[in-house]
Formats: sequence, structure tokens, C-alpha cells
Amino acid sequence: MALRQRRARCEHSAIALAHWMFTRRTRRQILQAARWIGDAGWILAHRHRRIAAANLGVIYGGRLSARRRRALIRAHFRHAARVLLDVFWFAHDGQARTADWMTIEPAMLAWLDAHPSAVIVTGHIGNWEAAGQMAVARGYPLTSVAKRIGTPDTTTTLNRYRRSLGQKIVMTEGAVRGLVRALQAKEYVALLLDQHVEPQQGGVWVNLFGLQAAVSSAAARLARKFAVPVAVCFAQALPDGRYRCRLLGVCEADADDPVPMTQQIMDLLARAIRRYPSQWLMSYKRWKRWPPGADAEAYPFYAKPHR
Repeated sequence: MALRQRRARCEHSAIALAHWMFTRRTRRQILQAARWIGDAGWILAHRHRRIAAANLGVIYGGRLSARRRRALIRAHFRHAARVLLDVFWFAHDGQARTADWMTIEPAMLAWLDAHPSAVIVTGHIGNWEAAGQMAVARGYPLTSVAKRIGTPDTTTTLNRYRRSLGQKIVMTEGAVRGLVRALQAKEYVALLLDQHVEPQQGGVWVNLFGLQAAVSSAAARLARKFAVPVAVCFAQALPDGRYRCRLLGVCEADADDPVPMTQQIMDLLARAIRRYPSQWLMSYKRWKRWPPGADAEAYPFYAKPHR
């Protein structure tokens, strides 16, 4: 209990400090801070560097020089720091800052206007937090799924930031009810689908950069149940500090099998990852497990057999 209380106090203090330090800074100062913090992480986070290098190996094989690989991993740490700082920065005067620094490309806006209820999918590429804020700031009712992070107080605080512009948040535990309610109300739901999900928890095996990966089939199942379309997008981070939400493609549901649509989704995300690798969360253990019968040697060092 004492350890849990100390952790809660540390997390609370860290969030309060970050809020104080970054919410009222200029955009230029936020980008500079992200570079400093990212470079510090690149130097100190040895294991995460190793995971990132292994994931790049899956995507590009031996085609990257050592210098290019280091540059991409360092850029990834800087980008991850920017995404984190922007959780705090856009929480202050969010409506104005979102209007000034975030845009939705015309194709994505046209698709949203043509489909007043739909499933929107993205991955841990670009700024996945910003993608939802762009939609709600422009009047599109959106429900997103969030995982618990740290202590309950930390999760509550982060969700308060996410809800600041009107985005509805449901937690992964029991999320289905909230998503169903949103689609029944003819609204949008947003899902992050590039994380590992065990098959017994709704995951399906799909091909991702030549290796089988278990990902959630929730988008396909919801699309089939409610007869709504699925769009795949990502909020691209631009060098000047802005974000642009881009439509990567639209997927069609299969009548009986969630795998084909889930594969379509991952194919679209994979193209974006290959084009913008430093904006992907490459230090995440994407291929945590391999399926029965797979070649274990082809998987990254951190992967384990499926049980």
C-alpha cells in the first residue's frame, strides 16, 4: 500500500509539474522541449532503443544503414515526446489551439460529412490523441476507447484533458457498451487497433510487414453489426508544429469473417508506417507473440510463443 501511495504521489506531482511547465508555453518552446526530452530518452532508454531497432529490422530488413537506423530511432523519441507534451499543451485554450494548429484534409472532411455514423480507426502513428480532438472540435460527436495509465488518479486526469473539447471516453474494460451506445445514437467511434490483442480477447492474426500479428477485430465486428463504414486515418505531425488529419482509406466489412477487413486496416496503417516510420511508436513490442507453426527466428528478440 505504501509503495502504491508513493507511486500515486509521484505521478500526481509529475503531471502537475508538466501542466505548469508546458501548458502556457509557445508552440516553438514546446517543439524545442520535445527535442530535448526526446534526445534524453534516446540516450537513456537502452531497452526501448533495442526494441525500436528490432521493429525497424522487421519493416526494412537489412536495407537501412546503421546511421539511418540511429537517425530514425532518435527522431522517434523526439516525436513521442512531442505527442506527450501536446496532451498538456492542447488542454489549455484547446478550442483556439486546435483551430490554429490542427487541420483535417478535405477528403477526410468530405467522408465524415457523407457518413454521420461510422467507425474511425487509427494506430500509434502521428498524434493519435490529436486525431480525436480534431473531430470533436469541429462538431463531430466522437467516442474513443482509452486504457488505464498508471494510477486511477493519473488515468482520471489524462481523461479529463481528452474530454476537454467534448470527446467521450470509455475505458477498455466494458468498452463495448459505450461503443454500442454511440453507434446506436448515430455517432462516431474511434479505435486504436495496432496493439497486441490475444485471440481469446477478440484478436485475430493478420499479416503485418510479413509477420503474423494479433490485433483487435473490434472495428470489423462493429461495422458488420451496425452496417457502418470504416475509415482509417492518422494525424500527421508536420515540421512546423501543426497536425494534419489524413484519410488513408476506407474498408468494407465481410459478411461473416472479421479477418479480411482487419487485414485491410493493417495494410493501410502499414503503408503509413513505412512512409513515416519516425512517427510510429516503434519502441512498442508490436510482435509480442508468434502463432503456432510460425518461424520463431523471424520474430524480434522480445517475442514469445502464443499460449
